[in-house]
Amino acid sequence: MNILRILGSFVACTALCCTPCFAADEAQPHLGTQIGSAMTAGERSRRDAVIETILDKEIGRLAKQISTNSDISTRDLTNGALYHLERGGAPADAEALLRRLFALQNMDASSKDYGYIPWKSQDPTVHDANSIEFDMQAMGAIFMGFGDKLSDGFKRDARPHLLAALTALASHQIPVSYTNIYLMNTVNTLTLGQYLNDASALTRGRQQWATWREYTAHNGIHEFDSPTYYAVDVADLTLGFRYIKDPAIHTQIVAVLNYFFTDIANNFSLSAERLAGPHSRDYNFLNGWGGLNFVMLAEGVVDDPKTLMDVFLEKVAVIDNDRAGGYHPSPEILRQMEAPVRTLQQRWDENTALYRYAYFTPQFAMGSTDGAYSPQDKLFAADYAGRPAITTSVVIDSFDQPYGLYKQVDRSGHSKSFHLPANLSSVQEKNTALLVYDLNPAHDSISDAIATNLLLPATADEVLLNGTAVTVSSKLDLPVEVGAVVAVRHQNSCLAASMWHVDALQQLPVSLHLKADAIGLSHGAFRLVAYHGQANAGKGPADHLHVAILVRMDACTDDKGLRTLSDSVRNAVVTALPGKDTWTATAKLAGLQLALTEDTRNRLPISRTVNGQEMPTPVFAINGTPVTF
Repeated sequence: MNILRILGSFVACTALCCTPCFAADEAQPHLGTQIGSAMTAGERSRRDAVIETILDKEIGRLAKQISTNSDISTRDLTNGALYHLERGGAPADAEALLRRLFALQNMDASSKDYGYIPWKSQDPTVHDANSIEFDMQAMGAIFMGFGDKLSDGFKRDARPHLLAALTALASHQIPVSYTNIYLMNTVNTLTLGQYLNDASALTRGRQQWATWREYTAHNGIHEFDSPTYYAVDVADLTLGFRYIKDPAIHTQIVAVLNYFFTDIANNFSLSAERLAGPHSRDYNFLNGWGGLNFVMLAEGVVDDPKTLMDVFLEKVAVIDNDRAGGYHPSPEILRQMEAPVRTLQQRWDENTALYRYAYFTPQFAMGSTDGAYSPQDKLFAADYAGRPAITTSVVIDSFDQPYGLYKQVDRSGHSKSFHLPANLSSVQEKNTALLVYDLNPAHDSISDAIATNLLLPATADEVLLNGTAVTVSSKLDLPVEVGAVVAVRHQNSCLAASMWHVDALQQLPVSLHLKADAIGLSHGAFRLVAYHGQANAGKGPADHLHVAILVRMDACTDDKGLRTLSDSVRNAVVTALPGKDTWTATAKLAGLQLALTEDTRNRLPISRTVNGQEMPTPVFAINGTPVTF
């Protein structure tokens, strides 16, 4: 294991906007002493009480659903049973919840869905193959952690259902890159196989675990830095830590958990109390809060309960882990988030073009990655220090509602926040990022209009458009020329950006606006938006619509600093060079030249250079030092 504590150092800057400029430890939040494995039992109990208050309400909601014969998410039955036992409830009540679950299970051994449990108790329109993983996630803890409290009759009745579940887990073919579900399937297989003394399940679980470790060691965590799914990953791993008895796997789980928390700590913004930088999946488009904050509250990092999102009974895994003998990251790992400056380079796929870069300072965090991961990805993200503000990101949408509040039903039947694929190619050096989006309206939005939105904090203390002050209100709707620079100062954090290239869609005129609307303002957001119009079949090419954006952040405390930052972007020399199967962009600023070339056939970068030097793509490095497990 090689988990390294990387602490950045400051270099004095001689000119604003050449090297990010700030004083050592300026406005840098710090953790207390009660963190991770150093936390006292009393403090851990106090923090657990906050989580338990939330989960007690969820148990009350479940009880009401049962009493009114309402539709139930089946995973609530399993997790509710575990939470009931964790809180010292009557075992018979937990057994009753599990009997409800088993009554829904397909026990027809001749069926292709043998062992499957539906996602919802009464709604067949939600058919999620992952339900067997979520329904079994707490079973190892229930039967190995509290089996002595369950009746012999119930355990005898449960056995065939657990064996059927193992069959369903084995038949669910999951790509190793699907991090949270692959880990969940693996840990479930190992814990249930161990409880049932099923040798074939244990062999399969060990093979899957070895496959995941090998894949991740060489390619990085595929479902990278998700505020939602990192919470699931940590739950999978901490349950495995407590209940898997294989000593070799137990040791390996510790190393993997240390690796995850090194990733989390270095990507965490203490001032914003959230995981920062780009995310594979983030259901909270504006604030980026997810279930991971339950874990971070339990470990002494987060204090504000309003950041606790993704409220589900599966957060019982946090309570289970907080009992004596659970895994907790060391203070040395967690304190890496206090490092004043850190540069992160990460891969998340076999394809080295899929590369993540993030830069953290006391005043801001900014990062970018490539491709198009999911309808909830956040491929570019910029966060501000100080009082709460939304994350600046780029959202491609068809509804003129880029705030993540508009939801669509996915192919499994779930209603989720949704945006169109961004197909980003990026190159970033510290506080400056060159972003090239290759949109595909003909495929993604043929019947709807399409727009590119740069989300900005309406809570900003100052807003400039080409150096002129702007007041943000619901009446704001300013036409903007391509290449205009919008700049915002949020306390001492500043950002300037320009959409300097926007392809015309089917010869339609480009329409850019600096705009605020009532919905966005009510959630602390306004935007720079490019309206591309609608891609109509038969009216010309609409499969490659390029949008290029230059973004720069810095620390600045007043109007003068913001104008200096804005001018640095306005004075940049930017070029776009379309080729037969390539699209090349360059940006030259004082002392810095960024360039990237996209292969338009697969919409991924084939070259990224900083001052003429090709950027390396390590699996995971902090300030240039590799991190492994």
